[in-house]
Amino acid sequence: MAGYTLVEVSLFLAISGLLFIIAIVGTGSVMRSIRFTDTGRSTHAYIQKQYDEILNGVNPRDNQQICGSSGVEAVSGPGVTGSQPGASGCLLLGKLLRLEQGSDHIDSYYVVATRIPNLSVAPDATLNDEELIRSVNPFVVKETRSEYTIPWGAAISGSRRSDGTAANTYALLRSPRSSRLVSYNMNIQPADFTATTFLAPVLTAAAAEKITNYCLQTVETPASRAVFTVGGQGQNAIQVAFDVANEGVCDGA
Repeated sequence: MAGYTLVEVSLFLAISGLLFIIAIVGTGSVMRSIRFTDTGRSTHAYIQKQYDEILNGVNPRDNQQICGSSGVEAVSGPGVTGSQPGASGCLLLGKLLRLEQGSDHIDSYYVVATRIPNLSVAPDATLNDEELIRSVNPFVVKETRSEYTIPWGAAISGSRRSDGTAANTYALLRSPRSSRLVSYNMNIQPADFTATTFLAPVLTAAAAEKITNYCLQTVETPASRAVFTVGGQGQNAIQVAFDVANEGVCDGA
């Protein structure tokens, strides 16, 4: 039986090596795609969980943990009794998330009211939801900070609000009157956030109910990108999309 020639053996080894390289490169690409999909889905689930917690009125912390540790003193007024919804010594308004550009984590804080409104008389009775939220002096309880680490080395790469401005803070606050959720997307500098705990000055009409994109990007080359869209209501409150081009999506004006 005739054997293989040197040329045939060389061709076989060359083709086998090429197929091996293609398989390795292809496997690496697939693994990167799988990892980033897991990153995007996990991060989306975390943000959605914060929304659902406030939507469903979940308060896993007691009065001492929320208010006592921060020296927040709730103020009651005439006609406000413990039997009224929300008329407790600590009124939980919602949550605030920090999504700093370049950061590989998301910080979450509880937000409480430092004044219990009297909804039966003016001026509280005449305020709309956004005005009422500002009037109760929302307070960020920094002792309640929890950190979510974005998986697989991805990081926040930018943001863009529907009016073209950048944002790094997403607040979801419940109206003390109607239980309607009002979303705010704001750009608060780290130094200002460190020094400030009262939110009323930054909860402006311009920041309220603005659909905002937050981009997530890998450090790998080529980079993978996902976009989280927040600011809607109900099932559309938190959305995620993959493989989105960066042009105009997350770069604030």
